[in-house]
Amino acid sequence: MRPLSLIAALVLTCAQALAGVQVVDTRFEELGLELSQNSVQAMLQDHRGFLWIGTQDGLNRYDGYDLEVFPSRSEDPTTL
Repeated sequence: MRPLSLIAALVLTCAQALAGVQVVDTRFEELGLELSQNSVQAMLQDHRGFLWIGTQDGLNRYDGYDLEVFPSRSEDPTTL
């Protein structure tokens, strides 16, 4: 299982457990995304359905089809 698939599985399982939902035969597909870095620091799904994945190298936004990377550059104050 790739790191992103494992993280998605853990997040969903925790969210369902906290909501009191019984987890029944949950299946995941590998997304095969090329994140800005493999070390994920945070992950969140917003109200529009975007999955935001924070790494040390920047912020990644997944819309279900494409991944957009917002890199972090210390020399550029206009980046994250």
